[in-house]
Amino acid sequence: MEVPQSKIELRISCRHLLNKDVLSKSDPQVILYTASALRGGGWIEYGRTETIKDNLNPDFAKGIVIDYYFEEEQRLKFVVMDIDKPNGSIHDQDLLGTFETTLATIVTASGQALQRPLAHPNRAKAGYIKIVAEEQTNLKHVVKMTYHGRDLDKKDFFGKSDPFYQISRTQEDGSTTVVYRSKHVAKTLNPTWDPAVIPVAALCNGDLDRQLLFEVYDWNRSGGSSADASDLIGHFKASANELLKAQGKEFELINPKKKEKKKNYQNSGYFQVVQFYLEDVPTFLDYLAGGTTLGLDVAIDFTASNGDPRNPNSLHFRDPSRYNFYQEAIFSVGNILQAYDTDKQFPAYGFGAKFGDGTVSHCFALNGNPKNPEVYGVQGILDAYILALSNISLYGPTNFSPIINQVAAQIRERESRHGPGSNYSVLLMITDGEITDMESTIRAIVHASNLPLSIVIVGVGNADFTKMHVLDADDQPLIADGRRCERDIVQFVPYREMAGNPHKLAKEVLAEIPDQFVSYMRSRGIRPRPARAHSFASITSQDSVPNMSDAGPSDYGLAGPSRHATMPGLRNYDAGQSSDALQRMATTPANYAPPAYTTPPAGNPQNYDRKSGQGPSY
Repeated sequence: MEVPQSKIELRISCRHLLNKDVLSKSDPQVILYTASALRGGGWIEYGRTETIKDNLNPDFAKGIVIDYYFEEEQRLKFVVMDIDKPNGSIHDQDLLGTFETTLATIVTASGQALQRPLAHPNRAKAGYIKIVAEEQTNLKHVVKMTYHGRDLDKKDFFGKSDPFYQISRTQEDGSTTVVYRSKHVAKTLNPTWDPAVIPVAALCNGDLDRQLLFEVYDWNRSGGSSADASDLIGHFKASANELLKAQGKEFELINPKKKEKKKNYQNSGYFQVVQFYLEDVPTFLDYLAGGTTLGLDVAIDFTASNGDPRNPNSLHFRDPSRYNFYQEAIFSVGNILQAYDTDKQFPAYGFGAKFGDGTVSHCFALNGNPKNPEVYGVQGILDAYILALSNISLYGPTNFSPIINQVAAQIRERESRHGPGSNYSVLLMITDGEITDMESTIRAIVHASNLPLSIVIVGVGNADFTKMHVLDADDQPLIADGRRCERDIVQFVPYREMAGNPHKLAKEVLAEIPDQFVSYMRSRGIRPRPARAHSFASITSQDSVPNMSDAGPSDYGLAGPSRHATMPGLRNYDAGQSSDALQRMATTPANYAPPAYTTPPAGNPQNYDRKSGQGPSY
């Protein structure tokens, strides 16, 4: 069962609604529909406010609570109806207006609040809707816990047990899901396990009365901390609310098989609650409410192992009817992250390419400007990628460290100017091959682990990506120059496991980002800034809210107009400049020249299967 990052309550008000009743005023109700590509894609009714009689400026008392998933694009449609027949279907009511947005747009808005015009198919002006998001506080806690075992059963023939415990939460159907597993303590029947911290959302999904199953096992060298390969010592059940009142209390560990076989069986030891308490901690959404933004940096592999881009079998092949794997990864991840970046300016790099003068670069700006490698929006990244592909030759080797060092340097410079806590960066590296500068890359990662940075590596193609799991460091922390990696900041995702499903790819790539974000802020003692105040216009008439054309793209969550005078998506390109005047990375030759620009067909990628050649289509 998926655990949401948070639960969000949406509070809704409307102003200057259409009056659909002849002898009285409209009786408005707001119906919320949701859509997610990971959950079917179509619009599904999610919740409703109450109906307010005879009111064109309603403030609805009933909020709508919705689960928030950072890694998904959660589309929302607010439909305001005039309820003429309370027991009738929606087709029996009169439409007052609609508004579509995403949950990310609401939670990143100033004050986590939106005020927008309603749309109506037959009326130019249909009033306004105001939506305020508030995170539910019961999921903003973590549990800090320490446990001690006493007089545990001996499971090892030649020695004492090596006990560890695991916690599972019970589901509505009676099944259980493991939510925490401790490290084992070697050769003891009276272990004190290390203190642990777990979010309330992960432990019990915010329900403090939900039953938790505690099981203590004897660690097995061949099977590790796998319950299937370990010997059960005993178990008990208790809720979080019970544990909050159980400081110092011991629970009996019961082994069902022993209890069934032995008449005088009492227990298999005791499990003592040394400490178990809740602590209110800042959440991912608290930092967003305070104005912290997420930035995206993209780095693309231009090594020869990708194959000749003119060959349809190449990973870089440009088919005008569909995205290639690189484009799909950029679109899938960038489409989620751009909602969290206010200016939507993304640095875009390439590595492993050879230029016309024979120079090989492992870190160059896709837009040709080393002083400012930023492009506007996801489409800007895609455009810059095509531009660069037309100006370089695929070469090699596959070196990661120059890109990581470049991004880390930019973050350090930004931190020195703006101070900590204002921005967090995600570096998306898309590659097809085995890394060749492993030692330098590990060093770069270790030295960047104290920065507000997460690195996501997406492996495309069928190369051997075994070494990538070393960088992921789930089992063994990275060490370089006698220094240990401060945080696990790298995640590797093999694309082939999600080929043809860009929405699943985005989910896998981004799932760990909120926890990495919050862990960094906590480790540096950075508290969220005060939540930004609501910036609603005062609605006194139908014309009091600024026209949509007066607002920037981040204000409305739309694509927005291009900020680039001559070449949409390529901020630093000027068609009037000579190629010699273009600024580039120091390793890029001076005769770099952009090709004639062409705009790809508009649209979004659908499912794509390289073998069958189906999707994604523009």
